[in-house]
Amino acid sequence: MRRQSHIPLFVALAVVVVTTIEAMDPTPTTKAAIPDKFLIVAETTSLRLVTPNGSLVTTIQNTQTQRVVGVAHDVDTQTVFWTDTALKAIFSSNVDGTNVRTIVSRLVIPSGVAYDPSAKHVYFSDSSLNVIGVATLDGSYSVPLISTDLVEPRSIILQPSMGYMYWIDLGSKAKIERAFMSGNNRMALIEGYDLGWPNGLTISGKRLYWIDGKADKMESSDLDGNNRQVILTFSANIHPFGMAITSETIYFTDRYARVVYGRPMSDSLSKLELSVVMRTRSTPYGLSLYRADESATVNRCSQNNGDCEQMCLAEPTGRICAGVSCDEPDTIIFLVVNDEIHGYVLRNGALQPAIAPITTVKKPLSVTVDPTTKMLYVMDITDRAIVEVTKDGQKRLVLDDHPLSHAENIAVDYVSKVLYYTDRATNIIGVVSVKGDWRKTLIGGLDKPRGLKLDIAEGMIYWSNWGSVPKIERVSMTGERRQVLVSTLIVWPNGITLDLAKRFLYWADARLDRIEVCNFDGTNRRLIGTYSQVHPYALDIYGDLLIWSDWQHNKVGSVNIDGGNFKVFVAPHVSFGRPAGLSVYNSSAPIATSACSNNDCSSNQVCVPENSALYQCVCKFGNYNPSTGKCDRKEKIKDSP
Repeated sequence: MRRQSHIPLFVALAVVVVTTIEAMDPTPTTKAAIPDKFLIVAETTSLRLVTPNGSLVTTIQNTQTQRVVGVAHDVDTQTVFWTDTALKAIFSSNVDGTNVRTIVSRLVIPSGVAYDPSAKHVYFSDSSLNVIGVATLDGSYSVPLISTDLVEPRSIILQPSMGYMYWIDLGSKAKIERAFMSGNNRMALIEGYDLGWPNGLTISGKRLYWIDGKADKMESSDLDGNNRQVILTFSANIHPFGMAITSETIYFTDRYARVVYGRPMSDSLSKLELSVVMRTRSTPYGLSLYRADESATVNRCSQNNGDCEQMCLAEPTGRICAGVSCDEPDTIIFLVVNDEIHGYVLRNGALQPAIAPITTVKKPLSVTVDPTTKMLYVMDITDRAIVEVTKDGQKRLVLDDHPLSHAENIAVDYVSKVLYYTDRATNIIGVVSVKGDWRKTLIGGLDKPRGLKLDIAEGMIYWSNWGSVPKIERVSMTGERRQVLVSTLIVWPNGITLDLAKRFLYWADARLDRIEVCNFDGTNRRLIGTYSQVHPYALDIYGDLLIWSDWQHNKVGSVNIDGGNFKVFVAPHVSFGRPAGLSVYNSSAPIATSACSNNDCSSNQVCVPENSALYQCVCKFGNYNPSTGKCDRKEKIKDSP
């Protein structure tokens, strides 16, 4: 941890003197050219653009300004950016209020916003999702840069010429942090007991400035967090939020008094005279100073987007490229959220998109992947159907005329080309061919089955029941050799997953907040860990991590296989309504073989393994005739007994 030097230059004893420059509601100027210098004030339901002497330039107020908090701007394009915590989104418009655009939606409490003119990206913080992210101006790409060890991120500022970003993280132990604009090389600059409610982070010259609403002072440090100085102290009835600084003047908003103050930098430190630049009509928050003479920013991303195909993220010594990769990664986390199917990789401690979202399924609940065809199979609870989907969104209904009741989870036997599913309304495990021409109830009379995994090589099905008698069971794919594996100290076993190499069964109990493991036969049961305030739904293995979709945090949770290093991850541009199905696809994982890998079943039959060595040929239509070795009926039967 970096040691901070705290060198206050002075402790002000004088009484603050306030003088008024502007009236309560300044009269708008007529349509004139945009001035070279003005303040952009986030005023809850509008953005007000005023000159430093308080003359109103214009007011931006529309359906996208309901609770404006953070503001930023771009001089080259005369664009204003803002966060709206009521609409849970980030917007932009021209400085005259025209051409309003949505950049990022489905956030929760978007607080800070900053603009990188070199790469033309918007950086933002969300103090509920606890994420710092970046998005392109059209919102087509959005990447979380930092989503771990954040409590309540607020103000965010950029130093594009050097490739750095800085932000404030509130909480019981507030701090000011820095990282490359790629999210790499994160470090805490300012932290300690005397840092209260820092807000309004800004850079002027080669120094950081912030204003502390709890400690009632304005402070500064160098860009490494050293040489910390008190610039200004004020009375407790001032509650600052946003701040902007020039070489001549300090400006800041006061939420309690509904005022924008200005103070000359050259004023005597013993005379703390504040001038009222403007009185706002509602609570003021963020503040940004627009100056036409701002110097152009040059970094590795300035020319040709840094030779990146999608997003260029600056670093002090260069840049990295980000976005949805055209080269498919080895491992993808497929996640159902917000009625969409997303594919992510874990990189730099955050979920980053690996594919474009799949939006063609009406209301997906669970997802699995056939590694031999790279097809996704999705449970759609609106159409009550299983849907086959490609990663570019093309779909085909597997069951197009025989709807399911309330099927939840799905698993694919890619050797036999059949799908198994749990249905908690009919309390069954069913099986259907991927072509949709055969369907069978394998096991009935269950008690709210949910989690479902296959051991294809051994021909076994594992599932969880979370009803009145919760337990975890297994059965052969022929419906034989049913066995209860876990039935004690278990309440809501939602997600289960298998480590096929080590032959371990993992499960997450959403009521007991614990993850456990046992051998495939139920022996050697042991606790992985207990994690308070989690509600896992789907569970899988990602490298050395157990990961799950979490209904409590509305994120993705993870722990190491040994139970350590619990974390939650946020998805790039969404506030999870409730994440559902989760499945990990690993292109380098061994492709299983089974007793059905080489079989002599006819085209009218489905090969179903009994175990690792034996299989059965099951007629799709009608019954098997041993004298002919064929199925004796050809008509299509959707649900065989």
